[in-house]
Amino acid sequence: MTLRTTLLALAGLAALAGGCADPIRPVDKLVDRVKPTDRRELAAQAFNLDDPDSRREAIVKLSSHDWGRQGTYLKAYALLTEDTDPLVRSAAVVALGRAGDPEHLPALVGALEDSDPRVRIDAAAALARVHGEAAVEPLRRHASQDANPDVRVRSVEALRHYPRRDVLDTLLAALVDPEFGVRHAARQSLGALTGEEAGYDPRRWSEALSAKDDPFAPPAPAETASRPWWDVLNLTAPEGS
Repeated sequence: MTLRTTLLALAGLAALAGGCADPIRPVDKLVDRVKPTDRRELAAQAFNLDDPDSRREAIVKLSSHDWGRQGTYLKAYALLTEDTDPLVRSAAVVALGRAGDPEHLPALVGALEDSDPRVRIDAAAALARVHGEAAVEPLRRHASQDANPDVRVRSVEALRHYPRRDVLDTLLAALVDPEFGVRHAARQSLGALTGEEAGYDPRRWSEALSAKDDPFAPPAPAETASRPWWDVLNLTAPEGS
């Protein structure tokens, strides 16, 4: 789909968004102070054929409001992830991430394959908020193979939401990434998934996880010395202290 075809389609969405019954709640009137006419103007700005900066700015403004992270607006952002300008694509990806609607997961997964690293970084960051099994394999691949270290970092961070053994394998491999930021993100994601802490040594992590029947089960709570039921102020010292 060409940019002109896409934006013409979006213009129809803009008209729909501006003309549909979408009453503003009293709280919105106090917080946003955005009239329906202003919404239509921003939507039209988002589909400006001649000015990518105008499109980008409109996406940022629209997605800063609750109503701009719902329904027709999200469909527009999903289409704009294929805009010809990388900054517009990035803005659209960020907007979808802020909305957190899994219906638009395919657009974010697709953006993870963008030729521009800025778009891939934002797509991986958005996938830390929009989850789905379709994102796992692309995130694993970019966590280990993407040429941009920031994409690898964001991909590793997003993988913490998937308690799967193949994800553990990817995170363990990331502990030896040449970039410290990737190694640090891998350590944090492993900790979030397993509740364990084994530093940056993959062997220590493997030993810690192999000792558990379920690597994703939280560690057993440490035993504490029992005290008399009446000692509410914790005044009784344990034996041997």
